[in-house]
Amino acid sequence: MTTCEPLATAVTSISLDHMDYLGDTLRAIAREKAGIIKPGVPHLVGALPPEADDEMERAAASLNAPLLRLGCDFQKPADDVAINLPGPHQRANAALAVALATRACAAVGKPLAPAAITEGLATALWPGRLERVTSDVLLDCAHNVEGAHALAAALPALAGGKPIALVLSVVRDKDASAILAALAPLAGAVIATQSSNPRALPAADLASAARAHASNVKAAPDAIIALNLARRFIGHEGLVVVAGSIFLVGELRAHLLGEAQDPTPLSDPL
Repeated sequence: MTTCEPLATAVTSISLDHMDYLGDTLRAIAREKAGIIKPGVPHLVGALPPEADDEMERAAASLNAPLLRLGCDFQKPADDVAINLPGPHQRANAALAVALATRACAAVGKPLAPAAITEGLATALWPGRLERVTSDVLLDCAHNVEGAHALAAALPALAGGKPIALVLSVVRDKDASAILAALAPLAGAVIATQSSNPRALPAADLASAARAHASNVKAAPDAIIALNLARRFIGHEGLVVVAGSIFLVGELRAHLLGEAQDPTPLSDPL
């Protein structure tokens, strides 16, 4: 029984992540993600590594699904188009979202109005993604290497030259060293902590890995204590960046905003 018939499908990016489930090469991961392609249904992709793009092209051709590529078949929004989500990578994400919505609306005979696109991009919200929740705390899940590089590219503009303290938790199956290599050089202090997720790397182990990339490293297993240590480091003028784990961001976001956390924890299989 078919539960839904998509009007269009999309893959924004592909990187080495969730390799225990998706495969240990970009081609293998692309092959798994290509499973969303449906016969004859347009499939949109962002800028993919060559081997991943090849696999998407093969899969799309086998299903007679038109393959549409960012930069060729659709473009990023112009620089003067306001996007409420910070970070240069969000212009590529916006391009996929607009192109996907445009084609889906056209497929049902209801063209997407330019005003709706403008309003949607200008008011979009994404909690936990380059989200400034207080004047001195920025949250960004950045839970894999690709996300860490996207955060690193956005941080200089967001910090504006102010000192940065990084509060980081990473689960055991992520490449902690590569995440640290991307983010630690931008921070004056790294506070290694751990979320309540049982898969979280112990703070002491993460701190040990961080010392290969930073000179000022502390371990604080309690996330709130880690946040307070980071705040003491930056004083009144700097920025605390909480990253490396969706679980950590969720916990500290709830703490900072005085909100309740979902009582049902969700995670990948142990």
